[in-house]
Amino acid sequence: MGEDLDRLRLRIDDEAAVAMQVRAARSLLSWSQADLAARAGVATRSVADLETQTTRPRRETLTKLKSVLIDAGIRFIRSDGVLGVTITEIAAGRTDCSKSV
Repeated sequence: MGEDLDRLRLRIDDEAAVAMQVRAARSLLSWSQADLAARAGVATRSVADLETQTTRPRRETLTKLKSVLIDAGIRFIRSDGVLGVTITEIAAGRTDCSKSV
């Protein structure tokens, strides 16, 4: 039973991490939920539900969102207790440095 609870916690943590990363990525790009949804071909409600963890998103929706964000210059970071996103210099429209959250 303890192992099942640990798996559940990991899954919840993963969902929270994805929600935070998508929200941060949109912020770096100055995109609204509607902007991201339109570019990914998903409903705005799907983005809102993902970010608030209201419902579990479909794998296809996550793939579309991630693809659009990566194409826009976002890089997702999750390693050794570090969670975040960065944006490439070109995507940020800057030549001196890149932004990160």
